[in-house]
Amino acid sequence: MISPMPGSTYQGDGHLVDAHTISLDRDLPVDAGRARVMVETRGGVARRSTAAILAKIWGGQRERQHQPRSAAEVAEAIEAERESR
Repeated sequence: MISPMPGSTYQGDGHLVDAHTISLDRDLPVDAGRARVMVETRGGVARRSTAAILAKIWGGQRERQHQPRSAAEVAEAIEAERESR
C-alpha cells in the first residue's frame, strides 16, 4: 500500500533487490527523478554469503555445461574491440 504523508512524502512497502535497488510493491504517483529514501527493515530474507552465491552460480554453470572462453578467445575479442575504435 502506498499512502501519502505530509509534505509530498509517500510511504509504501517493497523489498531490497540489492544494496542499490529497491523494488516497490506498487507504483508511486510521481514522475521519475531524485528522491530521499528511508529504509526500515522488516526481517525476511537473510543475506547470503559470497561463497553461497558463487556456489549457486557455479552449480548453474555445471548444469548448463558452460564452457568459458579460452585465453586466446578473450585476447582476440579484446584486440577486435581495440581495432573497432
